Amino acid sequence: MRGPEAEPRVVVPVAQQGDEGLVERIRGSQHGVQERTPDPAALPLGPHAHRTEPEYGHRPDPSPGQATCPSTVLSRPVVTNESSGSHASLRRSASTRPTSTGVRSGASGSAKADVWTIRMPSMSSGTSRRTSTRQPYDDGVTVTDARAARRPAGTGPWDRLPVPSEQALRRLAVASLVSQLGIVVTGGAVRLTGSGMGCPTVPRCTDDSLVATPELGVHGAIEFGNRLLTFVLAAVAALMLLAVLRTLGSERPRRDLVVPAVVLVVGIPAQALIGMVTVWTHLNPWIVMLHYMCSAVLVAVATVLVRRAQRPLGAQPDEVGSPWLRRLAGATVAVAAVVVYLGTVVTGTGPHAGDDAARRTGLDLESVAQLHTDVVFLLIGLSAGLYFAARALGSPGRSARAAGTLIGVELGQGLVGVTQYALNLPVVLVGLHMLGAALLVAAVVDAWLAARWLPS
Repeated sequence: MRGPEAEPRVVVPVAQQGDEGLVERIRGSQHGVQERTPDPAALPLGPHAHRTEPEYGHRPDPSPGQATCPSTVLSRPVVTNESSGSHASLRRSASTRPTSTGVRSGASGSAKADVWTIRMPSMSSGTSRRTSTRQPYDDGVTVTDARAARRPAGTGPWDRLPVPSEQALRRLAVASLVSQLGIVVTGGAVRLTGSGMGCPTVPRCTDDSLVATPELGVHGAIEFGNRLLTFVLAAVAALMLLAVLRTLGSERPRRDLVVPAVVLVVGIPAQALIGMVTVWTHLNPWIVMLHYMCSAVLVAVATVLVRRAQRPLGAQPDEVGSPWLRRLAGATVAVAAVVVYLGTVVTGTGPHAGDDAARRTGLDLESVAQLHTDVVFLLIGLSAGLYFAARALGSPGRSARAAGTLIGVELGQGLVGVTQYALNLPVVLVGLHMLGAALLVAAVVDAWLAARWLPS
């Protein structure tokens, strides 16, 4: 008994670079190729042939032995020959290797060849065929992909923002450091001019006004101006963080700047909250000390931000490689923190409380000033040891230069401190000494970084 007649197939390889391709029409049964026609027209079209396309996105069920591409769904162009009633449906599949049929000469070794598989119903031997000069797929085939409905990458509002340059990041980092130093100066002006309670309430300046009123005089203007500067710091820190986050999706992400930028953004509101508590407690000296120490920490973080921003494309530099030098630098940072804190204790014990009605620490001014001086001498000795240790190691990187800068700041700060104490704490020198303390923080952090990392 004769088995069911095999359904004829036509396999059309699609050329990679616009070649014409070869149509290999296989008709008949199980005895292989019966007819080979090198015709670019995959399907014969009658004089009244037309093309219809069903709804896009329809994926027909594959027949046994027929490969399909799971990620691509093609519309099914159907070519109908009205004179013969024949029709054919088209599918596209991605084959990772040449098939046993439809292999074109010169393309058998190509990987992932695109193959058009055309399945045709059996045709009677008496069916007439006519060859059209028109390519059957000149109209193209529309591909419907689930991913096409998604929003293309890089078209959102965030993606349209320009990626900041390395120079812009460095400038924003320097602006962060300068603004942190600036608020130390204005905060000192509030305290030294007796304007600590210039705005007696927070967050409003008075119960009836958000801003300073003429009745508050110059003290209200100074205190309110210091409060406004907080918004400037917050704006600079926010711009720095946004600039850093924008680089994360670019070709040069600056992940090394994320942590210090976040600390600045979070630290500024924390500092403002401590300032509010200072007003609520009517300038409690210990709260005022905490307020200044918070500013010192933010200056240190801004210094780290500046040095990291100077690294080309965020590349981590090589280490200096001397553990003893690194430990000596760490000890210097710790002693410098004690020096700054004792300086705030001296100021809280002295006459400049920020308001005539504010209470003081109750400590003996001469005793705390002497303790402060003793720790300063220890700091200078550690800084000198850091300098000579760096020189003994051949001054790796900028370690010796940064230690020398630190010694210069300490000597200048010591000179101002001795002078202000001898002159009974004049306002100008006390303010300059407060600024010098902030510069000391920046210098000691920079020396610590120089003892750890070589220049980029």
